[in-house]
Amino acid sequence: KRQSYSNILVLMSAIVLNSYLAVFLITPFVSHNIYAQQYQMHRFVQQYYQQPVAVNDLGLLSYQNPHYVLDLWGLASKEALAFRQTSDNLEWMHQLVEQSDIDLVMIYPSWFEKEGKRLPVKWKKLATLKINGGINFLSNNVNFYCIDNCDELTQKLQSFDMLENVSS
Repeated sequence: KRQSYSNILVLMSAIVLNSYLAVFLITPFVSHNIYAQQYQMHRFVQQYYQQPVAVNDLGLLSYQNPHYVLDLWGLASKEALAFRQTSDNLEWMHQLVEQSDIDLVMIYPSWFEKEGKRLPVKWKKLATLKINGGINFLSNNVNFYCIDNCDELTQKLQSFDMLENVSS
């Protein structure tokens, strides 16, 4: 009888610990891939673009970046947060981007699409940053959208080696 209690305890512990073990094992890979995305976005803006941008995941991109970064998710912008929480559509994003004289938007579109809303119609998707083989709970793809001056931006995107599907 004592042996069966021990076996049950071991089995229950294995079941409970299994989910924690999976998270424990996958966390370093997910963390690295989030860092890699953030690093490549930062590198593109610092070395190739060198102008203000809009993003929805404020992170490494804003670190030691002399150019303005508009946070469309609202962590660093009360106005964006208020719009995001109360608006029925996403056209407010275009309004904020235009007010800030920004031509490049780099976002995880899935953050907004899962709310059932469509991105602003005036935005033209030019490229996708994809970290190959990556596991990322945020999103595996960062899309680059152009607002104006798309030809110049397309040339800069084409010279950057980390992007897929660069279109003009």
